Amino acid sequence: MRDRIGKKPLFYWINGEDLVFASELKPIMGYPGFPKSIRRDVLKRYLFQQCVNEPYSIFENVYKVVPGQILKFTLNAQTAEERITKWKYWDISKVYNTKKTESVGSYEEAKAELKDILRDAVGKRMIADVPVGAFLSGGYDSSLVTAIAQELSKEPVKTYSIGFNEERYNEARYAKEVAKHLGTRHTELYIDEQAMFDMVESIPQYYDEPFADSSQIPSMLVAQLAAKDVTVVLSGDGGDEFFCGYNLYDSVSQAQKLDALGRLAYGICQLPPFRKAGLLERLSFRVQVVAGNHDRKTKTQLGGSSYIRVIDGMLPDNGVPFKFPIEEKYNEKNWQARRMLLDEETYLPGDILCKVDRATMKYSIEARCPILDVNVMEYSYRLPHSYKYAGGVKKRILKDIAYDYIPRELLDRPKVGFAVPLDKWMRGPLRVRLADMCDMDYLKRQGIFDAEYVNRFINEYLRTGDKGPASGANFSRTVWSFFVFQQWYRTYMNVR
Repeated sequence: MRDRIGKKPLFYWINGEDLVFASELKPIMGYPGFPKSIRRDVLKRYLFQQCVNEPYSIFENVYKVVPGQILKFTLNAQTAEERITKWKYWDISKVYNTKKTESVGSYEEAKAELKDILRDAVGKRMIADVPVGAFLSGGYDSSLVTAIAQELSKEPVKTYSIGFNEERYNEARYAKEVAKHLGTRHTELYIDEQAMFDMVESIPQYYDEPFADSSQIPSMLVAQLAAKDVTVVLSGDGGDEFFCGYNLYDSVSQAQKLDALGRLAYGICQLPPFRKAGLLERLSFRVQVVAGNHDRKTKTQLGGSSYIRVIDGMLPDNGVPFKFPIEEKYNEKNWQARRMLLDEETYLPGDILCKVDRATMKYSIEARCPILDVNVMEYSYRLPHSYKYAGGVKKRILKDIAYDYIPRELLDRPKVGFAVPLDKWMRGPLRVRLADMCDMDYLKRQGIFDAEYVNRFINEYLRTGDKGPASGANFSRTVWSFFVFQQWYRTYMNVR
């Protein structure tokens, strides 16, 4: 059985009559006779999404138990179908469609009720026989969790943040001000680019299948800092997905408003004379995104056509779809709410929670996420969407709860997040290694990628680098995913 939202991983492999399972891939790889056959049909989606999403893994016949799923293995079963049975005890689409029919009171009543539920969730996660601390970025979610923890604690909560010397990426100064206001025992560490770069070598050791969300690097650094004092840390993960926090959700809202015009533009572009002239490809990048968004199963998964074309060239074989063709099952007309559900089911467990779990486990500390308490998650489904997003204000109700503890001026600012200078690294200190990974002879021996295409694409990238947001084609993210895969491959497949 795996937890409802996928905070912890669970892999399994059926080897004849044996079931081999573990919380990471390394023990399965070490099982006698394990074939290490790469599952190639997930590679395109990996390069696009930067992780291998459930239920798949990087290896053939090795799967991840899906969040909220129970797997039953029957020894000596008569058929393969009887040997493995699976069912969901907590399914996002079903829970959402049930809970959204349960009304809540006024906005103020809902705010008070959610605040009480959050206080209970934080309090439960502070119960431990070991020292407890909190990650504090200075953003709304981690600040709210820390504020509640400090309210419930008899002594100052230990908080941790990392800072960057490049001011536009640095949120440590805000975290410090929040910590000062709350009265926590705060520790911060300013890290330079070299400290982040030094973590690159450890990625395949602790993320034992390809995982290319580069914020894993600063996540490992803040976990390393906290591990000097505590064994358990509270985090604010889940606030963006359950309360509408990502900037992407603004774009999704705009896309829904423009959907009818997009369908019209696409129809015009498909008329024989315009299609022959390649009119769609001549439109601006943003117009292409809206006009090309005509699949009902993936309506909220915007853009990506430039990257999809490149990845299709890199890998000649077909695979699982780049995007998740599952949106219709949510039965939700509001695109923002639908995209949030999709992120809760895919991006949150496949990327965010995987990143945090591996980063903290590297230093033997446990991350606990109060916002992902089942009562918080299910209550969020009862809230009208306007309680989460109204007038362009994201995470409305969480922000208003946070303001009860922390002055607005300490929290209200644009979302920054962890930044890693991928373009600079790959065209600088990693250049030689990247060029070696796309060497024609090596790629042909490896037999996974289209050697000529990848060699040409990577060398063009090394020459020109990212071209700016207006082009719609900043490929450092794709190249980094390729680099991380090759680094993983050389670590575990014993091939150079």
